[in-house]
Amino acid sequence: MSKLKQYTYSLAVALVALYVGAAGVAKLFGVPEVTQSFTTMGLPEGTSFLAGLCEVAAAVGFYITPMRRLAAGCLIPVMLGALYYHVIFTPLPQAIPALLILLTCLWIAIRPAQRNDD
Repeated sequence: MSKLKQYTYSLAVALVALYVGAAGVAKLFGVPEVTQSFTTMGLPEGTSFLAGLCEVAAAVGFYITPMRRLAAGCLIPVMLGALYYHVIFTPLPQAIPALLILLTCLWIAIRPAQRNDD
């Protein structure tokens, strides 16, 4: 694999892990600006905490090479939910980050494993 492709992949993994990890921590701490979307959709109390746990676990999984594809695959349903929320309840441009994270997770999940994926 070329160095540019490897750096692009590594950067994408790191950015998704940081973004999703930060969002997960915010949900675990109950930051109102982050958890209010779950109330808006009428989801049960505690759903945001569960989503936060999934996001933090996936963020950690991104940094463990053998777990990376599994972490990306587990985030796909979470990001589909985020995309649904933003398309239905917010102005459409606010859905762009969720769409980009979803597409990146799909890329990581289906990308064939490489010897030098560290």
